This record gives sequence, C-alpha cells and structure tokens, in this order.
Amino acid sequence: LGATVHLWLIDYKWRTTRAEARAGDGAFSLLCTRVFSWGMMRQLIRLIFSSTSRRPQIIVASGDCYLGLMGWLLAKLTKSQFAFDIYDRYDEFPGYLHTPGFDLLSFLRKRADICLFASELVPEQLGGRRSSDLVVPNGIDTQHFRPMDQRSCRRQFDLDDEELLVGYFGAHWLNRRQFYRNNAGGHPFKTYSQAWRTSMFESGAAFFFV
Repeated sequence: LGATVHLWLIDYKWRTTRAEARAGDGAFSLLCTRVFSWGMMRQLIRLIFSSTSRRPQIIVASGDCYLGLMGWLLAKLTKSQFAFDIYDRYDEFPGYLHTPGFDLLSFLRKRADICLFASELVPEQLGGRRSSDLVVPNGIDTQHFRPMDQRSCRRQFDLDDEELLVGYFGAHWLNRRQFYRNNAGGHPFKTYSQAWRTSMFESGAAFFFV
C-alpha cells in the first residue's frame, strides 16, 4: 500500500522474552518488548518526543482495551489518528475491569477515528454499526484454498486413499501453559502431535498436520 509500517508487540506473559527485540527492512519494522520493561518505556519516550516528521500518522491498537487505551493516549500526544481493532468482545476478557459508571471499551470506541472488526456480530453486540466502523472479515484466498474431490486431492498430495486423516489449520500459541507443559514440554507442535497421536494412531488413523 506504500505505507511504512512499524509493528510494536507488547508481551504480557513471558519472562523469557528479551526486554527489546527488533527486526525490519525499512518499509516494515518489528519491535517486541515486555510489558512495563525499560524497552517499553524507551519506545514510549521515542514516540512522544520524536520530531513531527517522524511521528506516526495513524496508530492502530489491537489486543485488548488496555493496549487500546495506550494507543489512544499516544495518538493524542503525537497528534495522530487512532484506529482501534476490536477483534473480539474485549469486555468479556478475564482481565477486563468493570468499573462502576465507566466502560473503557465504550469510551475507546467513541473516541477512535475508526474501529476495525473481524465480523458483523461484534459491532451489533456493542450497540450497532457506526459510520466509523469498518468490518474486515477473516478469510481465505479461494483461488488457492477450495473444495476438491477427496480422492483427487489425496492423489495430488500422495496421501493414502483409505486412511483416516486428521488435519489442523490455524495458529499455534503458547497460551495454555499447563496443557503444553504437561504434554510436550511447552512446544505447541509436539503437543498437538502427541495429543492426536495418542487418540488417533492407536486406532490405526493417520495424522496430517499443517
């Protein structure tokens, strides 16, 4: 799109994350910091006190309402536009504080220049669509992913015609700590493989993992 993108990830949970990690090639850069770390404080200072020409034009906050609040405050301080990505009902997250007389999610939604949603359902649940709402649904490229005849598909990928195949498509994150720790020493791929092998391989099924 011709825009320079700086992605800042703030790690709430993992002590093993370095205080600050960077990557990028100019048009895109990635920064990862632990929450409340010196790396996080340093990035806040950089943004707030950077020259006008180096300040962001748009700040997009995503993850929960606390990151949204930080994004809104940064947008105010840097005179940037504020976009709030509400991919889920943040007010139903376990860590959301329901303060009497004040709803942080509603506060941020009213003050965002634009709100992004992954489905029509969430804005409807929050009182209905607004002119500043933009629904960007999750989806796939149907030119590459589409239904196929089962036997033709198996032959194309050199898979057995008769075996039962169990597949999983999706992201793998270490956010179920106890489950991963008990089953595979914290490695998500090993965990899923071990869980499926235990339940399916013993019955003679094959396991196809993507």
